[in-house]
Amino acid sequence: MHASTTSPGYCCPQITVELDTEDDGTYTFLAEGNGPAMEECQNACVYAKDSNKTDLYCFKAVTSADLGNGQVQCEAISPYSLLMSTTPAVTGPTAEELLKKIEDLQKDFEAQVNQTETLKKDLADQTKKTGDLEVELKKEVEAREAEVGKIKTEVNSIDGRLNKTEVREAVCGYKESVYVSTLTNLTIDRVIDEVDSSSGGELQTDGSFKAGAAGVYFVDLEASVGLNDGEYLLGFLRLSSGSYAGNQEEIFIYSNNHVVNSGGSSSSSSGIVEQASASRYVSMSAGETLHIALEPYGGQVRVWYITMCVSLYSASG
Repeated sequence: MHASTTSPGYCCPQITVELDTEDDGTYTFLAEGNGPAMEECQNACVYAKDSNKTDLYCFKAVTSADLGNGQVQCEAISPYSLLMSTTPAVTGPTAEELLKKIEDLQKDFEAQVNQTETLKKDLADQTKKTGDLEVELKKEVEAREAEVGKIKTEVNSIDGRLNKTEVREAVCGYKESVYVSTLTNLTIDRVIDEVDSSSGGELQTDGSFKAGAAGVYFVDLEASVGLNDGEYLLGFLRLSSGSYAGNQEEIFIYSNNHVVNSGGSSSSSSGIVEQASASRYVSMSAGETLHIALEPYGGQVRVWYITMCVSLYSASG
């Protein structure tokens, strides 16, 4: 069935069928057909119904009486229902639209370039800030390390002082009496460790003291000596290093009995018992020894109740 409004050789773009049957619907022109199947079709026009592209239709010529109350209407095709044909319309942007699009793309490209440059600048700024921060952190670390080093030095110094303070020595020797007629080294009958030695120092019964640690030692001697008129007793403090030897500094004890009357002349013979005491500080190296030598003049003298003590005053090194 073909709409009566068409003319031979013309395919209607779109046909609306209203026959109140299952054939009602919108038919859209697809192509001009050929072959035996087209013999019954008006002008060999091939259509698709609605959106179905699988089933193909064509219309044949009928009279108005054959249509009855139905209607088959040829219509101009709507833009939204345009389907493929043998001669599809070719559409595209105009030159002005293309130029406008190129301008928009150029602007977008420039915007992207500007944004990239901004990002590069931000990255450079961040890199510089990071570099500055690294420099500051390095300075801070160096300062902290220097401070830690200073603290370590102070701690080591304190440890050293504590170690030296912890080094202790105090030892005494006792001898009841001895007769001295010539230069004689003082010997000891009994040794008493007043403080347990942490320095390793020792006082031997032969009267020699050996320093366990380098430092300043305090040497003390207490005794009583019997002297007749004209007699005296000298005591010498002698170190194995030779310190103080050969001068008056090595004299440790000097006891003298020389009775003189009011006129300045010697009186009759008289004897005395005198306290012979002396003390001093001496500097000793580790392993160095000291002893006291007694030397009488004018005869044999007796020395009683001898106590010799040596203590470490201050460790050094």
